[in-house]
Amino acid sequence: MASEQQAEGRRSLNFEEALSRVEAIVAAMEEGGLSLDESVACYEEAAGLIAHCRKLLAEAELRISSIPLQQE
Repeated sequence: MASEQQAEGRRSLNFEEALSRVEAIVAAMEEGGLSLDESVACYEEAAGLIAHCRKLLAEAELRISSIPLQQE
Protein backbone atom coordinates (compact mmCIF):
# COMPACT_ATOMS: atom_id res chain seq x y z
CA MET A 1 0.00 0.00 0.00
CA ALA A 2 1.32 3.46 -0.91
CA SER A 3 0.66 5.02 2.50
CA GLU A 4 2.62 2.24 4.23
CA GLN A 5 5.51 2.86 1.84
CA GLN A 6 5.32 6.60 2.57
CA ALA A 7 5.33 5.93 6.32
CA GLU A 8 8.38 3.69 5.96
CA GLY A 9 10.12 6.35 3.88
CA ARG A 10 9.35 9.02 6.50
CA ARG A 11 10.90 6.93 9.26
CA SER A 12 14.19 6.88 7.37
CA LEU A 13 14.35 10.70 7.16
CA ASN A 14 16.12 12.78 9.76
CA PHE A 15 14.54 16.03 10.97
CA GLU A 16 16.31 18.27 8.46
CA GLU A 17 15.42 16.02 5.51
CA ALA A 18 11.77 15.81 6.52
CA LEU A 19 11.54 19.58 7.06
CA SER A 20 13.15 20.21 3.68
CA ARG A 21 10.58 17.94 2.02
CA VAL A 22 7.74 19.82 3.75
CA GLU A 23 9.18 23.10 2.50
CA ALA A 24 9.36 21.72 -1.05
CA ILE A 25 5.74 20.54 -0.85
CA VAL A 26 4.59 23.95 0.39
CA ALA A 27 6.48 25.67 -2.44
CA ALA A 28 4.88 23.36 -5.03
CA MET A 29 1.42 23.98 -3.61
CA GLU A 30 1.96 27.75 -3.52
CA GLU A 31 2.88 27.74 -7.21
CA GLY A 32 -0.68 26.67 -7.91
CA GLY A 33 -0.01 24.28 -10.81
CA LEU A 34 -1.24 21.14 -9.03
CA SER A 35 -4.55 19.45 -9.64
CA LEU A 36 -6.94 18.99 -6.75
CA ASP A 37 -5.93 15.34 -6.38
CA GLU A 38 -2.24 16.25 -6.43
CA SER A 39 -2.82 19.00 -3.87
CA VAL A 40 -4.63 16.60 -1.54
CA ALA A 41 -1.86 14.01 -1.93
CA CYS A 42 0.76 16.67 -1.16
CA TYR A 43 -1.21 17.83 1.86
CA GLU A 44 -1.42 14.26 3.16
CA GLU A 45 2.31 13.72 2.65
CA ALA A 46 3.15 17.01 4.39
CA ALA A 47 0.88 16.15 7.32
CA GLY A 48 2.69 12.84 7.78
CA LEU A 49 6.08 14.54 7.54
CA ILE A 50 5.06 17.16 10.11
CA ALA A 51 3.94 14.41 12.49
CA HIS A 52 7.31 12.72 11.96
CA CYS A 53 9.13 16.00 12.70
CA ARG A 54 7.12 16.48 15.89
CA LYS A 55 8.01 12.95 16.99
CA LEU A 56 11.69 13.58 16.36
CA LEU A 57 11.54 16.86 18.27
CA ALA A 58 9.83 15.17 21.22
CA GLU A 59 12.53 12.47 21.24
CA ALA A 60 15.26 15.13 21.17
CA GLU A 61 13.58 17.02 24.01
CA LEU A 62 13.44 13.83 26.07
CA ARG A 63 17.13 13.16 25.43
CA ILE A 64 18.04 16.72 26.42
CA SER A 65 15.94 16.63 29.58
CA SER A 66 17.67 13.40 30.67
CA ILE A 67 21.14 15.00 30.56
CA PRO A 68 22.25 15.63 34.14
CA LEU A 69 23.17 19.22 34.90
CA GLN A 70 26.57 19.80 36.42
CA GLN A 71 26.49 21.59 39.77
CA GLU A 72 29.29 24.13 40.10
